[in-house]
Amino acid sequence: MNILDDKVKQLSKAESGKLCLELADGAIFDDVDFVSLFPLKDPEHFIAVVTGEGTSREEVGILKRLTDLDRGQQELIKEHLALRYFLPEIRDVQKIVRTGGLTEWHVVTDRGSRVFYLAGEKDNVTLTDDGMILITDIDSARYCIPNVHKLRHRARIIVETALP
Repeated sequence: MNILDDKVKQLSKAESGKLCLELADGAIFDDVDFVSLFPLKDPEHFIAVVTGEGTSREEVGILKRLTDLDRGQQELIKEHLALRYFLPEIRDVQKIVRTGGLTEWHVVTDRGSRVFYLAGEKDNVTLTDDGMILITDIDSARYCIPNVHKLRHRARIIVETALP
């Protein structure tokens, strides 16, 4: 495992929007991507730096802690990760309706009211041991209920009756 914490010389954003990385040894990577190894539990630690596309992706190394980088570099990576892991938080569930093989969810998120559809809860809803629910709708948009036990009583009942 190649730890990059003390090897990053410069991280910058090109006009194209791509992130460019220069390491202390002079190696330059014109288009890097950042992938959090623990995006929900620990998003600012253990971040893989990768380059390439599809099956030709290669790992440049791992950043153990974002705080080891300067503030500007941290912000670039945080912006990148926020786009990669865009995950609206469901704060209330108003109703869930089953129609024609789909489940229609009417929710309030931290970004406003939404209606989305699920095709099969078994494949698109994940419940963790600590009460977090991760949902992927038919358009591959993702949503999160951080703790189902902290939803208001009525919303919790709606969710519990809809899940398998």
